[in-house]
Amino acid sequence: MTVTTTIAGKGCAPRILRPEAEAALSAEPLYTIASLVTNREHYTAMLASFRAGGFEDSRCEYIFVDNTGELQTDAYRGLNALLNAARAPIVILCHQDVRLLSDGRKSLDQRLADAQCQAPCCDAAGIASERPVRIAAFEFSEPLIEGFASVAQ
Repeated sequence: MTVTTTIAGKGCAPRILRPEAEAALSAEPLYTIASLVTNREHYTAMLASFRAGGFEDSRCEYIFVDNTGELQTDAYRGLNALLNAARAPIVILCHQDVRLLSDGRKSLDQRLADAQCQAPCCDAAGIASERPVRIAAFEFSEPLIEGFASVAQ
């Protein structure tokens, strides 16, 4: 079973869904893992990959915009809706076909801690890649919710 959360917006609001396991999350999650989903099989494999990588349900919230039906939400509105629905202080926006290959939550925790030391006002970090990459840290001069802010790197 899936729990539906309604997000207010212009026209038809994106459908934000939470898998049943996260509906009963009692403590504030540390991470929100959010996706736009057009293929449930890809999303299920992504969930399994994240859970196996240490992103357990007790500290992580999984939410997604359901784009599997006729009613589609564009990425701009969908990602904004996901950011507004997220309950965790750290939000991971990722494609439904992402898989954790070797690094998991412990590695991400360390990389975020390192980025925070280098840029204490860091509001966004990341890039996913098969090759080693530098985590870029950004500070936003305005809130990112409900629109984009100017960025200083």
